[in-house]
Amino acid sequence: MQRLVLISILLPFLAGCSDDADDGANTGATAGSSAAGGTAGSTSSGGNAGTGGAGGSAGTGAGTGGSGGSAGSGAAGSGAGTAGDSGSAVRGAVSLNIVGGSGCSLSPQYQDFPALASGHPVTATSKAEAATHGEDTPDGQPAQVVCEWIGSAAPYTISARITLGPAGPTDRSVFLGSPTVVGVPANDGIGINVPDLPAQYGSFSEPCTVTPIEVDETTRSVWGEFSCPSIGPEEGDDSCEVGPSYFFFENCTP
Repeated sequence: MQRLVLISILLPFLAGCSDDADDGANTGATAGSSAAGGTAGSTSSGGNAGTGGAGGSAGTGAGTGGSGGSAGSGAAGSGAGTAGDSGSAVRGAVSLNIVGGSGCSLSPQYQDFPALASGHPVTATSKAEAATHGEDTPDGQPAQVVCEWIGSAAPYTISARITLGPAGPTDRSVFLGSPTVVGVPANDGIGINVPDLPAQYGSFSEPCTVTPIEVDETTRSVWGEFSCPSIGPEEGDDSCEVGPSYFFFENCTP
């Protein structure tokens, strides 16, 4: 059973989540796929580089493969073009702190994306390790990371999602929206779908409060904090509080 998060009623930005995810996944996949070589050339500026994959055996570097046709004739698979290295691929991390509450059936817990043996992937003071679109996490889970940078001028917003694991009943997904003004809180929504919760949980009844800690328009990145007075299933009376939680996304798609 496909358990990707498709909750459309949280807030206006989530109404287009499926379309955003498709669009973002296409762009993110282009960036991520070149980390393994091959088709990365198609994203570069060179004419014929795409046919052989500028990221192929172009030992002279990503720039050479991107600007001409010569690198495209190399054998695909051994190199990585600039469009596909992890420095420009969409990356993200979320550490969600469910603290329970009087009307909550869940025990206090963290849901981390990605899960790390060393601790939480993102906190108030660090961005330890983010999942990279198209690559495996440290525990071997394939990652899909989608982030859309919304707006033609500041203040921007983002709509982002992380899905970890092969598509199916064991995949883990989280999505959220965020403003991009440092230190200024705003209301937005989150959703989470993991096998160890009884249903998809989201901020259906009340929005979450999201506050950016750090924003970089050049890399289109947002590091921030959020908390929610209540998350629960779309149908049912379970209501769980989310305490201080953190996220980080970079290289969002404009």
